[in-house]
Amino acid sequence: EISMFKNGDASFLALLRGFVKKKTAVKVKGPEGEISGGSAGGQGPEIKVGLDKKFYVYEVRSQKYLGNKKELVIKLQQSQAKVLALLPAKVGKLQVNLDKSSYAPGEKVSISGNISPDKLKTSGLAVRVAVIGPDQKSIPYYSKKLLTKAGEFKGEITLSLNELPGGYQVIAEDIVSGTKARKSFLV
Repeated sequence: EISMFKNGDASFLALLRGFVKKKTAVKVKGPEGEISGGSAGGQGPEIKVGLDKKFYVYEVRSQKYLGNKKELVIKLQQSQAKVLALLPAKVGKLQVNLDKSSYAPGEKVSISGNISPDKLKTSGLAVRVAVIGPDQKSIPYYSKKLLTKAGEFKGEITLSLNELPGGYQVIAEDIVSGTKARKSFLV
């Protein structure tokens, strides 16, 4: 199976090889390029993905950079999806900012940031935000995913009224590349 999702200049290609009883070879051509390979022992787990132009390619699930490519060969085992991000530029630096450095329990923490380079401003990317408490453990109810718009992301969390005093960290992570940025605050 092949699915394509486009968000601005970012394209996400999902590939899944199903179970097939007999040996078959597959060749599919679409607007994103051409994919060929075998299944159930036909040509083994490797497939060739041909794209219509060069992209900066990431394997999203492992957050691995595969290079600036127009064609690539990947291993695709049966029933194990691969998600490829096809971007107009390699992910550079991620920056995260807070509206202030100290908060009282119950206050809103405004989070903003950006991803570089500028060529990614037209790409819709996602950033995972996590908050680490004074005990150095992630606080799951503060976690969220924010989408970039024009290369920037914004969000907020409201601190609990009974939040423990101490040092906290906001960690922002680009979901495609795994690039991270941190910012600390006090309660």
